[in-house]
Amino acid sequence: MKNLLLIILPAILLSGCSSTATKPPVDFLVGSPQEHGFVVFEGETSLRGIEIQAVALENTQHPETILYGKARMNTAWFSNLEPGRYRIKQIRLVGEKGEFTKEISDNEIADDPRLTFSIKAGELFYLGLIEIQMSELVAILDKFGNIIGFTSHYERSNIIDNHDEFRVWELLYDEYSTTAWEPLLLKKLDEQKIKHPDIN
Repeated sequence: MKNLLLIILPAILLSGCSSTATKPPVDFLVGSPQEHGFVVFEGETSLRGIEIQAVALENTQHPETILYGKARMNTAWFSNLEPGRYRIKQIRLVGEKGEFTKEISDNEIADDPRLTFSIKAGELFYLGLIEIQMSELVAILDKFGNIIGFTSHYERSNIIDNHDEFRVWELLYDEYSTTAWEPLLLKKLDEQKIKHPDIN
């Protein structure tokens, strides 16, 4: 989908944010293992009370194509990615002070290349935990002194491998148990149980 985005719950960008992305559609496609890849990752920030609301991916071969997926419980996922290479473009965050967008910079990509990834049709890929280092939120004011958004300084993003992969696939199995992804998700859960026999 050109110039459109597909990930977590729909969110409206506040004025003052640097993104030009449009509001994602309400209806999300499930995708199919025959044609799409499935990628999932977790997220957390260094500030309490800030949660991930949405994530945007950019197709590196077609940078004009931005995709939004779904998110819940600080877990973001895309079940309908066409095979190709992607980078994490934005992370939308929400807290008691409102919503704002964290842009993933080229420097962060250079520091942690895992913020980009390749996906194949039928592949289920757990990217890891994206940890966002943030300072205190700072209000963005319009010319009349009204608060129109928030930003944060000293933001850095990096990935921690194998954070809580079983919980993530368990969450998604419940979400996709009636779709074509069900047998592959069940296989992922079985693999995790073998890898971590202490899992109940």
